[in-house]
Amino acid sequence: MKNSTSVIRLPGANGYTSSDWLENKLSQNQMLFMGRVKDTIGNLTKIPWMRCKLMIVGQGRAGKSALVRSLVGESFDPGLESTVGASLKKTRTAANDGAWGEISSTKQEEYLSAAVAKAVVKAEIASRAKDKKSTKETKKKSLALKIGVEGNRKVAESGRFEIGKAGNPGAPLMKDEDIARKFDHKLIARSKAQQDTLEFTIWDYGGQKVFYALHHLFLTDFGVYTLVFDMRNIIQSSDESLEYMKFWLNSVKMHAREAPLLIVGTHLDSIDASQLKVVDKHLRKLVNKSRFPQVIYNSEDLDLVFFPVSNLNRAGINEVRKKLDEVAFKQRFVNEKIPVRWIKCLDMMFEDESASFIYMKDVRTLGKTVEITSMEEIDMMLQLFHDLGMIIHFTSTPTLNDIVTLSPQWLIDGLSKIIRDRELHKYNAKKIRDVGLEDEVQKMFEEAIVSLDLMEYFWEHNTVEFLIDLMKRTLLISDWAFDGQHDGNSFFLVPSLLHEQKNTNQNQKPTNVHRCSFDFSSSWLPNGVFQRLVCLCVAHSANQKGSQRPKLDQSNCKVWFGSDEVGLQQDGDQILVSVADAKTASRYYGMLKSMLFKINSDTMKSGLEWNLFFEANVNGTRSWINHDDAKKQELSPWFDKSADDLKKGDVEGSLVKNTDLNVFLDSL
Repeated sequence: MKNSTSVIRLPGANGYTSSDWLENKLSQNQMLFMGRVKDTIGNLTKIPWMRCKLMIVGQGRAGKSALVRSLVGESFDPGLESTVGASLKKTRTAANDGAWGEISSTKQEEYLSAAVAKAVVKAEIASRAKDKKSTKETKKKSLALKIGVEGNRKVAESGRFEIGKAGNPGAPLMKDEDIARKFDHKLIARSKAQQDTLEFTIWDYGGQKVFYALHHLFLTDFGVYTLVFDMRNIIQSSDESLEYMKFWLNSVKMHAREAPLLIVGTHLDSIDASQLKVVDKHLRKLVNKSRFPQVIYNSEDLDLVFFPVSNLNRAGINEVRKKLDEVAFKQRFVNEKIPVRWIKCLDMMFEDESASFIYMKDVRTLGKTVEITSMEEIDMMLQLFHDLGMIIHFTSTPTLNDIVTLSPQWLIDGLSKIIRDRELHKYNAKKIRDVGLEDEVQKMFEEAIVSLDLMEYFWEHNTVEFLIDLMKRTLLISDWAFDGQHDGNSFFLVPSLLHEQKNTNQNQKPTNVHRCSFDFSSSWLPNGVFQRLVCLCVAHSANQKGSQRPKLDQSNCKVWFGSDEVGLQQDGDQILVSVADAKTASRYYGMLKSMLFKINSDTMKSGLEWNLFFEANVNGTRSWINHDDAKKQELSPWFDKSADDLKKGDVEGSLVKNTDLNVFLDSL
């Protein structure tokens, strides 16, 4: 299922028009035209693809979607609704131009045809300029040679995609009848207009906290980030806005350490010029070159750490466009050449426009038709497409690796049917009432427990199993086996939907328990880590005979493993663990440590850092002792050699990476 996208197409920077010499020349000699297309296809091995993700992040209602509209030239919409999950839009921009325009497109683009057409135009322009005074015969011979020789020279310089055959595929990438059908003068005209252009896929991320557990799944290095904030909030009450900005700065640093980031402040029309320095002063307390070196400063004109804009009157928008262009065109992955066989394989993956995903075995079959035969090359190809936001392919477990999602927007929309803000993104109440699922919706938002019936209503029948498995493997949900089944209906816990319980005793400091702390304060504790830890604990609890129903809210979890009670609490940048039975303390400390290793390796790119502390009675006072000292002292009950199950449940971090979830849970 393909979603409608918008494509920005701009005139190239070389000054030629759609009615110039090349079209006239080719229209006069169709055979010459087809011959040159065939020569190009036959000699091309790798080409620069000029693609990049542009990710728009920030606090909810900061003006992210309005900024996207401004960038692509759409009018300001005061009634613009809050983004659910994320929204994708494709754009194309020209080097050194700064102007973006929009053309709607509902048909899936054939990437190879577009790439070859651009190569034909580029080679012909270069040949004409070089051999202007040469004979027609010399021109004809030089065309194919230039494409092949230049391409091979650039491949040697890069070498990052040197896998498989360096030469041409044995089978032609396109048949003669396909060339005749797909290549016409309109395609050549479009290709001329797209010379020296870069295509962005804009990801506009929903800013509500409920979506934060989703977002990191889609953050990659192959992109440029724009962190959007409302300048009025910084002036009126800076603390909350700065916390949101800190979260996103840390998120981008963890998941896309090499990606450049622009900070954009909205509502310039409501801010006095003198207040810009006030905003800048607040931001400089948070942003510095040593901690966040990827931030691009606005130093040319205003000497600010951010770019002020107004989406209402477009002030500052051109400056942001130009800076995004400038930064993106410099990225290595944008200019690096990739095998044309990969582009052909991608086209074949997208041939069935009704398909939302494809199995790995089918990708391998398609790859063989263009002589991509090794799994190493297939993995590299899919990783590149994933990093560019063209597909979604998770590899942390064998089950996830077996599925390639063809439409990122379809996947985000599907996940956001479950993970969403109840107040901002409401369902159609009449439709829910008509199908008799009012109670299920209420249970989902009040208890964070969703029924299989509700999932089947939200999702297409043939995708339910895949989406449930995906959410389980990425630790967004876990089986909920504590309420039994009703007429065969199953249930799942969605920790991201948990909210703080009022008038609860869970926030009170427990007594007569043994406590340890996973302390992330030296770095940070991302939103979603505690929720995933809850997922793993609930899943493991369900596998233990005699476990009671867990007691949960947004920052507290009391869970039973059989008859053993364990408490979890997120307090700022630390996760506190409470164990009632001293005999099992070391076991559950080890188990939770293994769970955090699993979360870190599978969903956080191994970017989490924490210190361990253990509570002890020192001279009649409760104090916290660091891990090394506690281990040296053989602090009871955590390191007491006589403690039961000292090693049971403690799985080494190196052993949990890419381990199947069920296998991991069974190993605890």
